[in-house]
Amino acid sequence: MNTPDKIQTPDAVLGIDASRSSVRDRTGTETYSFEIVRALLQLPVRHRWRLYFRDVPPPDIFLTAAHIERRIIRFPRLWTHMRLSAELLIRPPAGLFVPAHTRPLICPKPTVVTVHDLGYLHFPNMHPLLQRMYLHWSTLHSARNATQLIADSHATRKDLVRYYNTDPQRINVIYPGFDPSYYTGTKSSKPFPGLPETYLLHVGTLHPRKGVSFLLESLNALRHHPARPTLVCAGRAGWMTEPMLRQIEDLKLVSRVRFLNYVPQHLMPTLYRQASMLVVPSLYEGFGFTPLESMAASTPVICSDSGSLPEVVGNAALTVPAGDSEALTSAIRQLLDKNELRQQLIESGLQRCQEFPWQRCAKQTLSVLERAFQL
Repeated sequence: MNTPDKIQTPDAVLGIDASRSSVRDRTGTETYSFEIVRALLQLPVRHRWRLYFRDVPPPDIFLTAAHIERRIIRFPRLWTHMRLSAELLIRPPAGLFVPAHTRPLICPKPTVVTVHDLGYLHFPNMHPLLQRMYLHWSTLHSARNATQLIADSHATRKDLVRYYNTDPQRINVIYPGFDPSYYTGTKSSKPFPGLPETYLLHVGTLHPRKGVSFLLESLNALRHHPARPTLVCAGRAGWMTEPMLRQIEDLKLVSRVRFLNYVPQHLMPTLYRQASMLVVPSLYEGFGFTPLESMAASTPVICSDSGSLPEVVGNAALTVPAGDSEALTSAIRQLLDKNELRQQLIESGLQRCQEFPWQRCAKQTLSVLERAFQL
């Protein structure tokens, strides 16, 4: 792997909770953790880095260099609040960056925590009680005790101020990066046999907040459209999916909906490219990578106007009011019928997905870390 641009012997040790970056099947927050750690390590050397892992990571996961240390701390439960806390007490770094979880219960040094999503406060009944309680506690703990916070959208920053009375001066909005190169170009043949020529794609863990019920209503309304679109859902089943499955049966859409479960990353570019469109009808969304992935694969996007989605897509997608199935149906019909509009969105999407370089995200993040750690 490449070595950093500048070589020196730095003194300050910056710690990173890298435990989520080495997860095998990454979703949004794990992808952010992996990419921001990798981008930080590729910056010119100014400090030493200490990466804390819960499990043994792949040997080539990140840059290997003299100024990068890996601490593998095996512990079965309560890893963050017990074992990582103990490690920070015994061998404290100058500060700790937590990109994808929560601040340890005990941390003697300054901390910076990235907060991705407060959707559980907008739609509390759409989350299991214990999960909602933990999300609330862990986010409140970070909001109150972190030296600085990073919000990956202005929508999240607004929520932190509104719900947790967080000082706006402690919240830094830094958009995550996105590398479109992985999703461009010609990919392999169809990765899944039996998919129709025309399908609407939904990507993400299935739970009520994703708004799939409104997408099913739209699919039903388009039952007699000449294209006869099918809905393909790529993502694990989450919580409270039974009402959605009953809705599919009640609307007699069983033959028009395909569930692919989790799709490995190497198959996603083809799945995007061969879709007629990506539909993101979420009732609330933190920073969404899926619209940018779809745009990079030259597939147009329809999304709701909830959370940070308008910040992500700009003018490069059709946006509809969250929870409005009639508006969603109209938007889908437009993309099925109007090729000129499709081409316009494809072109603007290809430009939009270039506007989030990881290098910029890493430089802005390092600036926050240095300020918080007084370096």
